[in-house]
Amino acid sequence: MMVIPIQTSPGFNAGEPRLLFEGMFQAGAPAEPNYDVAPDGRFVMVESDGEPTVTKLNVVLNNWFEELKQRVRRGAR
Repeated sequence: MMVIPIQTSPGFNAGEPRLLFEGMFQAGAPAEPNYDVAPDGRFVMVESDGEPTVTKLNVVLNNWFEELKQRVRRGAR
């Protein structure tokens, strides 16, 4: 996990990224982060046991939008 200090006044300025901590954590999907932040600034991450969590990968090369519509209609499986 990386952290970048920012300054917002008098203008926006992003500092140099640095390592916040390291470890083995579950990867999130591209649109789903693998952590959550509480209102008080604390956050939670799910630790990994080192074993792969994906055991099956489906690759749809043709008509992927049609397959997506079908899955949405019947509920994701």
